[in-house]
Amino acid sequence: MLTVVSSLRSQNRSVLEFIRETISAHRLRISTPSLIPTEIVPQTGCGSIVNSSDIERKDESMPLVA
Repeated sequence: MLTVVSSLRSQNRSVLEFIRETISAHRLRISTPSLIPTEIVPQTGCGSIVNSSDIERKDESMPLVA
């Protein structure tokens, strides 16, 4: 749970809203929201945004790489 909260906060997403969406999706038997960000904003302060379409996945079992 701490990892989920940390991930959401680093993406400036609402933890409570994510939990609500997840529970609702589970009850409706639809896919749950993803923790994978749609936009990645580096914390270095350079201000560039990397879209998820710019990230390639080497293998489904491997994490995303930029």
